[in-house]
Amino acid sequence: MEKKSWAVKSNTFGREYQISGSDIKDAILSNFETISKHAKIPGTAKVNKVTVVFQPMILKSQGGVELTVDYSSTGRSEQAVVWVHASPNDMPDGPLNLSDAFK
Repeated sequence: MEKKSWAVKSNTFGREYQISGSDIKDAILSNFETISKHAKIPGTAKVNKVTVVFQPMILKSQGGVELTVDYSSTGRSEQAVVWVHASPNDMPDGPLNLSDAFK
């Protein structure tokens, strides 16, 4: 299957970077270690919930995917948010809950 690429932006990492995969879900899961590093999620953190939702007004109103990671680190619950330049067509089935991939 052909791979596609998406640009990713995090409020904790100044530059955009690319992720790729067969679809948006594959790209996020295949590149989760890189995404976590740039979002400053500790490697020892326990991922509790991962959701992916298309938001039409993010990224200077261009629209994109908002990836929210709820995790526990040092006994505290924390959250990281990352934005992916994407179109509604990249998420034909609506919001994704990727939490099962981290159990």
